[in-house]
Amino acid sequence: MKQIAAAILLAPDGHVILQRRTEDDLTKPNKLALFGGHMEEGETPGQTIDRELKEETSLTSFDLEKLAEQHWYVASVGSSTFTVYEGAGAEIFTVDEALAHPDITYSTRYALERLKYDRPL
Repeated sequence: MKQIAAAILLAPDGHVILQRRTEDDLTKPNKLALFGGHMEEGETPGQTIDRELKEETSLTSFDLEKLAEQHWYVASVGSSTFTVYEGAGAEIFTVDEALAHPDITYSTRYALERLKYDRPL
C-alpha cells in the first residue's frame, strides 16, 4: 500500500492555500485538496513534502511542522504568491472559509479541522 504525505500551505497572514484539482483528476476532479503525493521508496514523509512542493509549485523554501500522524504537515510559506505546476491552480481562504466550501475533499476538511482545533492560528 502506498503512503501519502500532504501539506496545508499556510500564508504569513494565517490564510490557507489549497490546490484545485483538474477536471480530469482520477480521484477527486475539480475538488480543493492539500498539496502532496505518494511517498517514494526510502523517503520520509518530510522528504516527500519537500519534493512534492518543489514539483507542484515554485516554492523553494518553507518551514514544515508535522500536524498529524497521517503524514499531514503545515508548510509555512513566505508569500501567498507562487506558481502552481500541477492541478488547476491554487486558491486562498481563511480556515473557516475553506471549511465552509462545498467542494473540499474529506481528507482536506479533516486536516483543516485538526489545524483549527489542535493548532489555533
